[in-house]
Amino acid sequence: MISYTLIENELELEKSCLLLRDAPILMIDTEFVKTRTFFASLSILQIFDGKNLYIFDAIKIKNLDLLWLTLSNPDIKKVFHSSSEDLDIIVHLSPYDITNIVDTQIMAVFLGLGLSVGFSKLCSQLLNIDIDKSESRSNWLHRPLSESQLRYAASDVYYLYPIYQRLNHLSIERKLDGLILIECNRLLEAKKQTHNSDVEYLKFNGLWKLQPFELFLLQKLAKWRVEEAIKRNIAVNFILREELLFKIIKLESFSINQLKNVV
Repeated sequence: MISYTLIENELELEKSCLLLRDAPILMIDTEFVKTRTFFASLSILQIFDGKNLYIFDAIKIKNLDLLWLTLSNPDIKKVFHSSSEDLDIIVHLSPYDITNIVDTQIMAVFLGLGLSVGFSKLCSQLLNIDIDKSESRSNWLHRPLSESQLRYAASDVYYLYPIYQRLNHLSIERKLDGLILIECNRLLEAKKQTHNSDVEYLKFNGLWKLQPFELFLLQKLAKWRVEEAIKRNIAVNFILREELLFKIIKLESFSINQLKNVV
């Protein structure tokens, strides 16, 4: 049975951060919901230092600044698995810069264990442990969280610790640790960049098929769509679906009535 402490108020947060700030390494994971919003809604953040495992309730704790400050400490290595969405959340919510990260999914790629290998697969390959992922898509915003949800959340960082240890040993042995660090830092710096709405249109496929003026219109509409999504915290497709963008740019001329018919 994995032991954990659920942190639900700022006094408990302060006590736990006093212990975590002296740790050389932290395993980190998040659970969140992102369905109709542009930014994910953080539910919990799990941290394991090898001895203490904390689950921070980001809904009940109104001010997480002490935790964000802890994660900004450059002397503490922060370990994630498939960190992209976790970093999106932390960079968005934290007033401090998170530093010194490593991603075990990136380590696995360099070590030849597969592209975008999942956490449960690594647990099976390296630890001979099968992880029950049935709670991964449960309602993380509902309170109270179930015991099954909390056990699942705790297991993610608990087993991440031995996985990191094994991958780190292999990366040092094969002299890949420097390259892995460079790639992890590249990912982190990319996450810290301010969203450039001018190049949002480049995410679409089939741009080569468009005429120059159609490409110009798509750039302007895509820029407007993502800026509205950010401002209103609504998923971009709830502002305007991708297929409608392409219908609009194909109109020979614009009028309010034409746009209404398309949308």
